[in-house]
Amino acid sequence: MKKDFLFPHKWRVPGWIMTALFGAGGIVWCFDFSWTLADGPKLHFSDLLGGWIDEVLVIGLMVGLLLVAFSRERDEDEYTTRLRASSLVWAVLADSLFVLLATCFLYEFAYLYVLLVQLFLLLILYIVKFRTAVWRTKREARKAGV
Repeated sequence: MKKDFLFPHKWRVPGWIMTALFGAGGIVWCFDFSWTLADGPKLHFSDLLGGWIDEVLVIGLMVGLLLVAFSRERDEDEYTTRLRASSLVWAVLADSLFVLLATCFLYEFAYLYVLLVQLFLLLILYIVKFRTAVWRTKREARKAGV
C-alpha cells in the first residue's frame, strides 16, 4: 500500500506567502523595534501585539515552511522522490553539524538564539537544497533537449 504524505501543488503559493509574512514579522519581533511617543514613554513593538505574538509567529512560519517544503511538484515522479530523499538527508546532516558546532562554541543566550534559528533551519535547508536540485535537473533537461 503506497502512501503519499505530500500536500497538493496549489498549496505552495500560500506557503510562500505565509513564510514571507511570518518570517518578516519574526525578524521585526526579534529586533523589538521601539518608538518614542510625543512627550511619553517608549513603545515597543512587542507591547503593541501582546505576549502571544511569538507563538503566532512560530506557528505561522512553521506551517508556511511545511507547505512550501512538502507540496507536490506539478510532475511528481520517482526521480523527484529520490531528490526529496537525498535533499532531506543532506539537510539533516547540515543541521546536525550546525547544532554540534553551536554546542561547542556558543554559550548562554547566544546558544538559545541559535536553537531558535535551528527550529526552522532544517526546513529552510531542505527547501533550498531541494529547489536547487529541481532547478538543476530542469536546466539539464532543457540543455539536452528533452
